[in-house]
Amino acid sequence: MLSLFKKINAYCKDNTGIAAVEFALVAPSLVLMMVGAIDFGMYLNYQIKMENSARAAVEYVLQGGSINNIESDVITAENMSLTEDQMEELDITAEYVCECESGEEVSCSSENACNDPGDYMRQFISVEITYGYNTIAPYPGLPETMNIKGKLRVHAP
Repeated sequence: MLSLFKKINAYCKDNTGIAAVEFALVAPSLVLMMVGAIDFGMYLNYQIKMENSARAAVEYVLQGGSINNIESDVITAENMSLTEDQMEELDITAEYVCECESGEEVSCSSENACNDPGDYMRQFISVEITYGYNTIAPYPGLPETMNIKGKLRVHAP
C-alpha cells in the first residue's frame, strides 16, 4: 500500500509534459489569431489596390486618356498584381458626371440642364472599382465575400 502512495505522489510531482499540454491548449487560439491577422492584412492590401487604381484611372483621363480605355490601359492584371481570374471579378465603372451648383446631377449632353438662372454645370470624372474579396476562413458574424470599393470623383477641367 505504501508503494502505491509513493507512485501516486511521484506521479503528481512529475512536471514532464506540462509544456506540451499548455501548448495544446493555447495553440488553436494562436493559430486562429494569426490567420485572422493575415486575412485582415490581405483585405487592407486589396482595399489600397482598389483606391490606387481608381486614382490612377482618373489621372489617366485628366492627362488626356480616353475614359473608354481605362480598363485596357490602366487597370490591368500587371498593374494591380492580380491574376486573370481575379481581374474578371472586378466591376469597373468610369463615367462623366455633371451636376448643377445646387448639387443636382444632370445629363452632360444638354447645355442648359440647370434650372436656376446663373447656375452653371460642372463636369466630374467618376471611377468606381469593386472587388469581391473572399476570406481565407469563415468568421462568425462576417460574410465570406466582402465587397471592396475604390472610388474617386474629380472635377474635370
